[in-house]
Amino acid sequence: MTLFPIVERELRVASRRSWTYWGRSLSGLLALFLTAWILLAQSITQLKVTGQALFSSISFLALAFAGFAGVTYTSDSVSSEKREGTLGLLFLTDLNGFDVALGKIAATSLGAFYGLLALLPVMALGLLMGGVTGGEYLRMVLFLVSILILSLSAGLTVSVFCRDSRRAASLTFLLVVALFGLCPLVGVLGQDLLEWIGGPASTARWAKSLSHVLQRMIRLSPIVAYAHVDDGAFTRGAAAFWKAEIWTGVLVTGLLAIACFRLPRSWQERGARDTRAGWRAWLEAARFPNVPAKLAHRRRLLEANPAAWLSGRYWMRPLMVWVYFAIVFLCFSYGAWRIGSAWWNALSYFSTSLILHVVLKLWIANEAPRQFLEDRRSGALELLLTTPFEVPELLTGRRVALIHQFGGPILVVMALDAIFLVLSLRSEFSAGEESLLWAMVWLARIVFLPLDAWTLYWMGMWKGMTGQGTRTTSWIVVMGLVFPNFCWILLLTLLGVMSVAGQGNWMTPGKLLVLWIVLGAGNAAFWLSRSRSQVVPKFRELACTQMSRSGSPKESRSAPTPTPVGGK
Repeated sequence: MTLFPIVERELRVASRRSWTYWGRSLSGLLALFLTAWILLAQSITQLKVTGQALFSSISFLALAFAGFAGVTYTSDSVSSEKREGTLGLLFLTDLNGFDVALGKIAATSLGAFYGLLALLPVMALGLLMGGVTGGEYLRMVLFLVSILILSLSAGLTVSVFCRDSRRAASLTFLLVVALFGLCPLVGVLGQDLLEWIGGPASTARWAKSLSHVLQRMIRLSPIVAYAHVDDGAFTRGAAAFWKAEIWTGVLVTGLLAIACFRLPRSWQERGARDTRAGWRAWLEAARFPNVPAKLAHRRRLLEANPAAWLSGRYWMRPLMVWVYFAIVFLCFSYGAWRIGSAWWNALSYFSTSLILHVVLKLWIANEAPRQFLEDRRSGALELLLTTPFEVPELLTGRRVALIHQFGGPILVVMALDAIFLVLSLRSEFSAGEESLLWAMVWLARIVFLPLDAWTLYWMGMWKGMTGQGTRTTSWIVVMGLVFPNFCWILLLTLLGVMSVAGQGNWMTPGKLLVLWIVLGAGNAAFWLSRSRSQVVPKFRELACTQMSRSGSPKESRSAPTPTPVGGK
């Protein structure tokens, strides 16, 4: 009998997946491309690029990959079994929660470890170029492996408590961010609060003790080790590096213990118990104080479009978008209070706008295919088409629901972009070519926001009918948002090579801006046309397919084709 039967079985399954091998190849190619781009920038700018610059760039890329690997690899590892009803079969044997949890994390993390492993040889080029010592490289490898294990453990723990794949991915992202920055954030805010209170209260014994605790909380984060990888920083604060690594190990142990304890108790069906208990019931009571208020909210969309109500009946989803806006506003206000007049500059305006744009587009890409994916998985979409609903009505209803969720926030972001543009032009740019280019960048971003949202909507409709759970969002984000920017960087690299070879000056800001606009608009037009041509005429055909356990579409057996009389 093998020691860990689930680990062996899951590793055999993972070794047969094509993405296990494609993922590490793409990871290595991306690192090589980044290395080539940095060396090209050295030739263009005539600046000497040391091994430290290359090492820092590749290690930051590896940190982003390792930090959020749990969102892609383990956030749906257990929740998919719960949706299929197969998790309970594992506990009919003599397996325990530790066996199942270890098997799941071993199988789903294989591709993540392969991807990180492909980055390490490229990162080691900094050793050959000079400026990086062997100790720095080994400490960075240790740090990245610990962060990867922490992220994968967070995804597994969240997956134990969730059934919906998209909710599990979102909660994993939030949990990873909290593990990285919650303690330092509380420490900094607490110190600022004590400083703001001031007076005799700040000199009391309890205030001094609290300040000491808050100072320790600032360093209580796995990311602290990243700041002490360098030889100089490590010499001054070796204890801080090892304390951060020990804290990471404590977090991993705690997350895995929670997952192992909860896993055998998470597969049972809840029965007829009310799922809206606890904080959900409290929020619903605050939102709808009486039954007529709740009925009026449901009637608002139901009378306009029943399909829109079917997709947008969850009232908390639009609210969460506005909560995110409130958090960004508080962070912006805190930065203005903390830094003072130096905060009001073009860099802070652009950074705030960039955060709003990126998160809002990622949110739309996640929500657009969600309803159709869930309806296909449950078979509800096929049943809807047996009703008087027509295909255009279903598509319109989904569009109305998304507009109800994101329409207001998009308009607010566009208005903020216009305000930031005016403020930056008045404070830092004078009339001339530089101010014209800056205005064109902001105007292009204002136009691209609703255009990208419309493109993501149609791509979401298409992939919602043909996709495979959380990978659907990844595909939409890569092809709809990342791909045109990646092509722009490739062309930028080619133009840089041509400029270095003396074949014209192609690296002017105006030409690069026009190239970025053309690529973005062309990519949006292509995916709009392709998505509409795939969804509208083939909607009923795609609706009659259901996803198999692996997530791939399979033909539905609920409506077999009748045999004509006479066998013809």
